[in-house]
Amino acid sequence: MSKRAEAGEFSEWISDFTLTMKGQSEGNVPCNGCVGCCTSSKFILIRPSDTGALEVIPEQLLFSAPSLPPNHYLMGYDKKGHCPMFKNGACTIYQYRPETCRQYDCRVLKASDADTRDEGPSISKKSG
Repeated sequence: MSKRAEAGEFSEWISDFTLTMKGQSEGNVPCNGCVGCCTSSKFILIRPSDTGALEVIPEQLLFSAPSLPPNHYLMGYDKKGHCPMFKNGACTIYQYRPETCRQYDCRVLKASDADTRDEGPSISKKSG
Protein backbone atom coordinates (compact mmCIF):
# COMPACT_ATOMS: atom_id res chain seq x y z
CA MET A 1 0.00 0.00 0.00
CA SER A 2 1.35 3.42 -0.89
CA LYS A 3 1.81 6.29 1.52
CA ARG A 4 -1.05 8.72 2.02
CA ALA A 5 -0.77 11.94 -0.03
CA GLU A 6 -0.42 15.02 2.12
CA ALA A 7 -2.82 17.28 0.27
CA GLY A 8 -4.59 19.06 3.11
CA GLU A 9 -8.32 18.72 3.43
CA PHE A 10 -9.12 16.47 0.47
CA SER A 11 -12.54 17.89 -0.38
CA GLU A 12 -11.20 21.44 -0.47
CA TRP A 13 -8.18 20.39 -2.48
CA ILE A 14 -10.15 18.41 -5.08
CA SER A 15 -12.70 21.22 -5.40
CA ASP A 16 -9.96 23.80 -6.01
CA PHE A 17 -8.14 21.45 -8.40
CA THR A 18 -11.35 20.88 -10.39
CA LEU A 19 -12.01 24.63 -10.64
CA THR A 20 -8.42 25.19 -11.71
CA MET A 21 -8.64 22.55 -14.44
CA LYS A 22 -11.82 24.26 -15.69
CA GLY A 23 -9.93 27.57 -15.81
CA GLN A 24 -12.11 29.05 -13.06
CA SER A 25 -9.39 29.32 -10.40
CA GLU A 26 -5.71 30.18 -10.26
CA GLY A 27 -4.94 27.06 -8.29
CA ASN A 28 -3.29 26.82 -4.93
CA VAL A 29 -0.28 24.56 -5.38
CA PRO A 30 2.12 24.91 -2.45
CA CYS A 31 5.34 24.43 -4.41
CA ASN A 32 7.49 25.72 -1.54
CA GLY A 33 10.46 26.25 -3.79
CA CYS A 34 10.03 23.03 -5.76
CA VAL A 35 10.78 23.55 -9.45
CA GLY A 36 10.32 19.93 -10.51
CA CYS A 37 7.85 20.70 -13.27
CA CYS A 38 10.11 23.49 -14.60
CA THR A 39 13.08 21.14 -14.83
CA SER A 40 11.51 17.85 -15.96
CA SER A 41 11.66 18.02 -19.76
CA LYS A 42 8.01 19.00 -20.12
CA PHE A 43 6.43 20.54 -23.21
CA ILE A 44 4.18 23.41 -22.20
CA LEU A 45 0.90 24.04 -23.99
CA ILE A 46 0.30 27.72 -24.66
CA ARG A 47 -3.36 28.48 -25.36
CA PRO A 48 -4.74 31.51 -27.23
CA SER A 49 -6.12 32.71 -23.87
CA ASP A 50 -2.56 32.88 -22.48
CA THR A 51 -2.19 36.44 -23.75
CA GLY A 52 0.32 37.52 -21.13
CA ALA A 53 2.54 34.52 -21.81
CA LEU A 54 2.29 35.04 -25.56
CA GLU A 55 3.48 38.63 -25.09
CA VAL A 56 6.60 37.67 -23.12
CA ILE A 57 7.67 34.31 -24.56
CA PRO A 58 9.95 34.80 -27.57
CA GLU A 59 8.20 33.64 -30.74
CA GLN A 60 11.14 31.42 -31.75
CA LEU A 61 10.46 29.23 -28.68
CA LEU A 62 6.93 28.38 -29.81
CA PHE A 63 5.73 25.93 -32.41
CA SER A 64 2.21 24.96 -33.49
CA ALA A 65 0.64 22.31 -31.30
CA PRO A 66 -0.14 19.23 -33.40
CA SER A 67 -3.82 18.24 -33.64
CA LEU A 68 -5.01 21.44 -31.95
CA PRO A 69 -6.72 24.45 -33.53
CA PRO A 70 -4.66 27.39 -34.79
CA ASN A 71 -3.00 29.62 -32.18
CA HIS A 72 -2.28 26.75 -29.80
CA TYR A 73 1.46 26.37 -29.31
CA LEU A 74 3.96 24.20 -27.55
CA MET A 75 7.09 25.44 -25.88
CA GLY A 76 9.87 22.92 -25.51
CA TYR A 77 12.76 22.73 -23.09
CA ASP A 78 16.48 23.34 -23.22
CA LYS A 79 19.33 20.81 -23.31
CA LYS A 80 19.09 20.38 -19.53
CA GLY A 81 15.36 19.63 -19.72
CA HIS A 82 14.52 23.03 -18.25
CA CYS A 83 11.79 25.35 -19.41
CA PRO A 84 13.47 28.14 -21.39
CA MET A 85 11.70 30.65 -19.14
CA PHE A 86 13.36 29.10 -16.07
CA LYS A 87 16.53 31.07 -15.28
CA ASN A 88 18.67 31.29 -12.15
CA GLY A 89 16.41 28.89 -10.28
CA ALA A 90 13.12 30.67 -10.94
CA CYS A 91 10.43 31.32 -13.51
CA THR A 92 11.17 34.57 -15.32
CA ILE A 93 7.54 34.96 -16.42
CA TYR A 94 5.80 33.75 -13.27
CA GLN A 95 3.22 36.56 -13.31
CA TYR A 96 2.39 35.73 -16.95
CA ARG A 97 2.95 31.95 -16.85
CA PRO A 98 0.65 29.90 -19.07
CA GLU A 99 -2.49 28.24 -17.79
CA THR A 100 -0.77 24.87 -18.18
CA CYS A 101 1.77 25.90 -15.55
CA ARG A 102 -0.89 27.35 -13.26
CA GLN A 103 -2.86 24.09 -13.42
CA TYR A 104 -0.05 21.59 -12.90
CA ASP A 105 -0.39 19.95 -9.50
CA CYS A 106 1.97 17.02 -8.97
CA ARG A 107 0.06 16.06 -5.80
CA VAL A 108 -2.52 14.47 -8.09
CA LEU A 109 0.11 11.93 -9.12
CA LYS A 110 0.65 10.77 -5.56
CA ALA A 111 -3.04 10.89 -4.65
CA SER A 112 -3.88 8.68 -7.63
CA ASP A 113 -0.90 6.36 -7.09
CA ALA A 114 0.25 7.14 -10.63
CA ASP A 115 3.48 5.85 -12.08
CA THR A 116 5.81 8.86 -11.91
CA ARG A 117 8.93 7.36 -13.48
CA ASP A 118 8.46 9.48 -16.62
CA GLU A 119 7.81 12.69 -14.70
CA GLY A 120 11.44 13.54 -14.11
CA PRO A 121 13.56 12.94 -11.01
CA SER A 122 12.30 15.88 -8.93
CA ILE A 123 8.65 15.06 -9.42
CA SER A 124 9.19 11.31 -9.07
CA LYS A 125 10.97 11.80 -5.75
CA LYS A 126 8.29 14.16 -4.42
CA SER A 127 5.34 12.09 -5.69
CA GLY A 128 6.74 8.59 -5.30
